[in-house]
Amino acid sequence: MAIEDIFKALEEQADAECADILQGAREQAEAIIAEAQAQADRSKRERVEAARVAAQQRASQMLNAARLANRKDLADVRDHAIERTFEEAERKLAEFRKDSSYPQVLASLAEEARGVLESYGACTLLASSADVGIVGDIGGSGFHSVQTDLDTCGGCSVTAAEGRITVSNTFESRLAKVRRNSQSQVAEMLFE
Repeated sequence: MAIEDIFKALEEQADAECADILQGAREQAEAIIAEAQAQADRSKRERVEAARVAAQQRASQMLNAARLANRKDLADVRDHAIERTFEEAERKLAEFRKDSSYPQVLASLAEEARGVLESYGACTLLASSADVGIVGDIGGSGFHSVQTDLDTCGGCSVTAAEGRITVSNTFESRLAKVRRNSQSQVAEMLFE
């Protein structure tokens, strides 16, 4: 029986070694699983953080884009309102030709322009054909000649030095000057 005891002892020893190997394998597998789980958790946290940062950046970009679009829309509305204001002013100025005080205003505009050009010699008054009846009277007061082919809704221009120097006192030119000089003030009045 000694052989049987030896086989039995060898079998027990093999079983014990197998059990140790299996236990070691289980522990190693658990360690690998634990490390893999830790890596998965880190990776998940990193991806979640990256997604959060990307979402925050995208939200900021969208907010900035919306703010910019809002400012542009507001500027467009303001520009349109200012444009309408000046168009209305031009329309009213065009109707002013029918007013009884228009001849006096036209004479004042002509005299103002002539005063600027007096030192350049003979001046020519340029006016609209719609003002023929009015400029005939004005032309006799210090103007060398009168021409009625100016395209304007009101007012006049005066030239000197054989047409090389011109002072425009038309309603359109004066409105354009007001527009250049006071557009920001008009915007403030419209949008206070």
